[in-house]
Amino acid sequence: MFRSMRGGAKGGGKTKYELKTLGQCWTEFSKRVIPADAPALEVSRARMCFYAGAAYMFDQNMAVGEAAEDHGLSEGECVTHLQGIGRELQEYRRELEAELKANN
Repeated sequence: MFRSMRGGAKGGGKTKYELKTLGQCWTEFSKRVIPADAPALEVSRARMCFYAGAAYMFDQNMAVGEAAEDHGLSEGECVTHLQGIGRELQEYRRELEAELKANN
């Protein structure tokens, strides 16, 4: 679910990365997880949560870069931090997939 939002089209043996706006990602995400008949308030709150999460991750990525520059963190320390966030997201994905499977 989450990985497919990254974008990318295969062609000629190479994967070309497609840069997407947050708006494009929101549209794809909402189509996948929000029922078409969801009330407007539910859609609005889901959008707020989506953008809040995106803003938080943007801030985290910027903070890692600034910490490396301003506080002497090594590239390895920064990578380890971001990998930890990646592991948390993978764990959440597994939990969500199990929940969706159990409810369907």
